[in-house]
Amino acid sequence: MVAAAALVAAASLAPWFRTRFASGDGWETNTASAWQASTRWSVAVALCLAAAVLSLASANRHVRRGCAAACVAALGLTVWQWLAIGPLDTSGGLGWSAAESSSSPGVGDIVRDQLVVVHLDGLTQDVGWGLYAGSAAMAMLVLAILAAPSGHRGQL
Repeated sequence: MVAAAALVAAASLAPWFRTRFASGDGWETNTASAWQASTRWSVAVALCLAAAVLSLASANRHVRRGCAAACVAALGLTVWQWLAIGPLDTSGGLGWSAAESSSSPGVGDIVRDQLVVVHLDGLTQDVGWGLYAGSAAMAMLVLAILAAPSGHRGQL
């Protein structure tokens, strides 16, 4: 269970959202972790980590089942946020903005909680591999919590 919780923590620092854009003669890339990209993703990771700690501290199987349920809810929140990321709205004419913010972000900037999926020539914004790794780690944590022997407090 400790290993699964460590995987959740490590995956939360990986790129959950990325941009790639043409710059001069080459390409530039920006990435954002779960903590940087989305409040919902941050809450989901924190909920999983808190559930892992509580599950390790408790020998009660009902508490452990509740912790597993909290991790399932966190995984659901992660997927919900992912599905809520909409495509870029280009119906306003030639100009566009990758975020609805009072300050104008630059091309390729990632604005927390204002993520959009973009696939244009010279600009790509989409989820990164960290989202998949984090989701898989959350699912493994659920299984680890459920598989941990009850009655043995703090058992690794």
